[in-house]
Amino acid sequence: MTVNNFTPVRKVPPQASQREIVDAVNSIITNFPQFGFRDHRGICTVTANYTVTEGDWTVLADASATATLVVTLPAVASFPWRTLNVKKIDPSANIVRIDGNASELIDGATTKSTTTQWFSWQLHTDGAAWYIL
Repeated sequence: MTVNNFTPVRKVPPQASQREIVDAVNSIITNFPQFGFRDHRGICTVTANYTVTEGDWTVLADASATATLVVTLPAVASFPWRTLNVKKIDPSANIVRIDGNASELIDGATTKSTTTQWFSWQLHTDGAAWYIL
């Protein structure tokens, strides 16, 4: 059965065990990332320029060793309906900058920057641009 272009990966019988239900849910999360289901272990700390990958959910940026640390966002077309978090974690006066892919925009601008420790952006894409929530 297909509903809204979604075909279940695995049918779970009504008498399914808790383990069978967990396995079915994990199967959906793994096979349908376009629905925004994420593995919440997708957190990384970076100390140099970094390009966000499919597995990233949160990027912790430590700019203490570089004047400007650039976190480049992926193309919005490859990340539709995704949410991404970027946070500056060091106390230095150095800059953390998020940069849209090519000329893609973040709330109408190609870049956003901060020098403030603990400042963060929660970004969401609709497949056309990035938006700060």
